[in-house]
Amino acid sequence: MTDFKKELIEVAGDLADSKHTVKQRLQMKNDKPKRNLLVAPVMVMALCIMGFMLWLLPNKTEQQQANDLFNNEHLFEYYKSAELMSGFYDVKEDDQDSLNEAVFERFQNTIALQQYAKSKKLTYTEEQYEAQEQLIIQAFNEENTPIYNEFFSLSELTEKQYEQYVKPILIENTIYAQQLNNKLLEENPKLLKDFVLYYTESLANDYLKANFEPELEIARDHFQVPKTIHGASSSKSGTIAAIEGKMVYFIQNATYQEIEEMTAQELHALQEQRLKAWLINYDDVALQVGDFVRVSVDRTVTSYDQQLTNGIAEDLEVVISASEATVPEIYLTAEQESYWKQETHQEKWESQQLESNSLTPRYIVHLSEKAYTIFQNKDNNFFLVPHGDQTIAKLSKEQTKKMDSWLRSFVTK
Repeated sequence: MTDFKKELIEVAGDLADSKHTVKQRLQMKNDKPKRNLLVAPVMVMALCIMGFMLWLLPNKTEQQQANDLFNNEHLFEYYKSAELMSGFYDVKEDDQDSLNEAVFERFQNTIALQQYAKSKKLTYTEEQYEAQEQLIIQAFNEENTPIYNEFFSLSELTEKQYEQYVKPILIENTIYAQQLNNKLLEENPKLLKDFVLYYTESLANDYLKANFEPELEIARDHFQVPKTIHGASSSKSGTIAAIEGKMVYFIQNATYQEIEEMTAQELHALQEQRLKAWLINYDDVALQVGDFVRVSVDRTVTSYDQQLTNGIAEDLEVVISASEATVPEIYLTAEQESYWKQETHQEKWESQQLESNSLTPRYIVHLSEKAYTIFQNKDNNFFLVPHGDQTIAKLSKEQTKKMDSWLRSFVTK
């Protein structure tokens, strides 16, 4: 049983005794024949104080537990040694800021997971703890193995410190992570096992920042973590092709009209060059199938066995709702096709992954053998996207103006 659990039991025991004492006093008969008008207010006041204490003391315990974790120099040293073992860093001074930032990210994730799991009232049995401890021992803790010796050669931790201050946290966190991950996997069938921990850690870090932001900043200063300003992730635009639970199926640079006309093989071919992923609708944005949206995706994980890609949708917004998402379709004659080819044959075609502009669909143009969607960016440049292809071409301002004038004539007829 952990110290935290013992402390909770001690607190609960004290409160139970206090509650019993108050209850006895309230139930005592008043020997005085004259009614005391202060009894009711005193009873109410006592119950309010008792309720406040029942809420306050466990929260103080949780706060102290978080503070102890933030102040855990041994845990920080453990992750520092783990990062050094990765080979990406060394002990040179010019690597220190990058190393500290990477270490603190893992350190923070651990604290976040602990506190988030406890906020969800997760528990575990002694059998679960012992089983996980054996797995850790087999993977790392056996003396005189190469990984064990290398770790302690790079670390300022002693074996006793690791056993006392680090290993119990690692065991608990693994159990908590398994419980949280399994719940998310059950709720979201399109969620990959290789991605679910990232989702769990995102939820946990949101909880940590909402409840322990001051402690987090103090810890960053203490461990000399640089205040790095990360670049904003680029926006992508596309269509919501399906919705399942908290996940949405997003296809980049495609309209719902195009998606409905594509075969399964054509959709699969988009995997490598366009973002085609089941994204977590993290902020619960109201969506419908067919909505054309703009979204930022920080990272993705792909399972080629399952032919699935996962990511978290950030800054998700509906650009054109499904009810308004019909894009004008233009069918060209042979003569009109010749003009189209004349105007577009010199364009430079690039991978769609290289294009980070947020695009809005303006026209769908059908030729005899091919169809194109014409998108427009915020600077009013046109982009050509062949249906089913991986490439994209950008038109100049002059070309855009000329093409727009020509295509507008078809729509206004």
